[in-house]
Amino acid sequence: MIVSNFNFQTIIESLKNTLLVIKSSSWAGFLPLIYIIIFSARPLLLIPTFVMNLVAFAIFGPFLGFFWVLLAEQISALTLYYGIKHLSGESMKASFTKMIQKSRLNLDQSAHKQFYLVAVLRLASLPFDFVTASCALSGIRVVPFLLATFAISIPWVALFFLVISSVSTGSVAATIINTLIFICFIVASGYLAKKSKLILPKESLQKTLETD
Repeated sequence: MIVSNFNFQTIIESLKNTLLVIKSSSWAGFLPLIYIIIFSARPLLLIPTFVMNLVAFAIFGPFLGFFWVLLAEQISALTLYYGIKHLSGESMKASFTKMIQKSRLNLDQSAHKQFYLVAVLRLASLPFDFVTASCALSGIRVVPFLLATFAISIPWVALFFLVISSVSTGSVAATIINTLIFICFIVASGYLAKKSKLILPKESLQKTLETD
C-alpha cells in the first residue's frame, strides 16, 4: 500500500479488505481497537481522515461507524497533540510554526477563549492534523482542545455519514439534499472563522514574517 501515490480508492479498498478479513476471523472482537490504532497512526501514513471515515462506514455501518470514528478522532488528535508538543524535534516545530504564520491564524488568545478558538478552527474546514499541530505548538491546553475537538467532530462526522448513507442507498434526492446541507455547513463554518478574527489580515502576517 503506497500512500504517496494518493490513490485513495486503492487505499480504501486495501484497508477495507484487510479489516474484513479480521472481521471474519477469531480477531473480530479486536476490530474496533485495530481500526483505532490505524486511525491514530494515520498522520504518519499520510492517510486523510475522510479515507478512514469511509472505511469505518463500510466496515461498521452508519451507526457503529459514527461512534468509532468519533472515538478514533479524539485518540488520534490526543496522540498527535502530545507527539508534536513533547516528542517533535526543533526542525519539525519550526516547520509547523512557519505554516501557522503563512496560514494567517491568530492563535494569540486568552486562556478562557481557548475552547472557542479550537472550535472555530475545527469548523473552518482546515486539515484535521494541521489544527491539532497548531494547537499543540501555540500552548492550547489539552482539556479545551479535546472538548472542542469532540464537540465539533459530532456535526462534521454526522453530516459526512449522512451524505455517504444517502449515496449508498442510491437515493438521488436524499444525496442532493444532504450534500447541499454539508456544503452550507462548510460555507457557514468558514464565514464564522473569518468573522471571529482568527484569520489575521495580510499586513499583520507580513509584519510577523519580517520579525522572524
